[in-house]
Amino acid sequence: MFSPTLSNYIELLTRPQYLRFFQNSAMVSVCVVTITMLIAIPAAFALARMRFWGSATIATGIFLTYLVPETLLFIPLFKMFAVFRDLTAFS
Repeated sequence: MFSPTLSNYIELLTRPQYLRFFQNSAMVSVCVVTITMLIAIPAAFALARMRFWGSATIATGIFLTYLVPETLLFIPLFKMFAVFRDLTAFS
């Protein structure tokens, strides 16, 4: 007889090791978002309001990167990890 239970989730969420991993991930995420916003907001303002040599080209390039499907980005990422694995492999 199938009787679903939440005991595995409760066990996982009360482990100190899991909570430490979650805290580390949350801290890295908050730092990355903060740094990204500190750089992206002034850059977006400069591209939107100020006219300088190459601003239209940069804006077009940024727009065109949104047209690249995210799944295509996994191919170079996989290659990078493969090279990194080869460089750090122990003989």
